[in-house]
Amino acid sequence: SPGTTYYFSIRAVNSAGAGQQSNVQSVSTAASSAQQFADYAPGISLIIIAIAAIAALAVGVYVTRDRKKKL
Repeated sequence: SPGTTYYFSIRAVNSAGAGQQSNVQSVSTAASSAQQFADYAPGISLIIIAIAAIAALAVGVYVTRDRKKKL
């Protein structure tokens, strides 16, 4: 059955701006393969997407505060 696969990357850079680490995650919807999701906890894709969204929000807030300090 047709499904959707989401690709998103999580990048982390230390305070020195070096040692960049990238972690590319791929999430497929339950429509693509229900049997594949049976091996994992139900709704794992939503959990991963939620964690990624929270992490992106936290990084955005941190960058905003850092820029305000410099100003």
